[in-house]
Amino acid sequence: MEAVFAKKEALRALGYKIEAEYQMDTVKNAAYWAKVDFSAYPAYPEGLVDKAEIATWYHPEDSEEPLAYYFGTVTDYAGVPDGFVEFHIPAADYAVFTASETADTDAKEVTAKKVADTWAAIYADWFPAHPECKKDATKMYFELYIGGKAEIYIPVK
Repeated sequence: MEAVFAKKEALRALGYKIEAEYQMDTVKNAAYWAKVDFSAYPAYPEGLVDKAEIATWYHPEDSEEPLAYYFGTVTDYAGVPDGFVEFHIPAADYAVFTASETADTDAKEVTAKKVADTWAAIYADWFPAHPECKKDATKMYFELYIGGKAEIYIPVK
């Protein structure tokens, strides 16, 4: 497994906030979107330009707000439509791992398994083999789906 190191500018996304169990293992629940019934959520509004889909687990520090899963689209769409939340991923340096090159042609379950397997390998194999690479826990980890590619972004120092 190879990582590409990249600086990513800040991203703005609109999407859905899905409450989760407080003690949920977020690595074991990678590609959580595959378990969500999105028919219960509003459709993306007309005129929203979907640059990429993004998924992340988030628990604000110094907050009573519970762990939540965010899934949405990276966009410059003005405003926040009813039923949506806005979330921001700050700029950071990342180790980027490609989980799938063909996410748009894979069945949802196949893509989700590739993403989950990649998350597991990052922690079980890649980080132990690269002790010089330190995670930056002050930044956000996320999955990014662009066209046919599924990537995992791990913030690093």
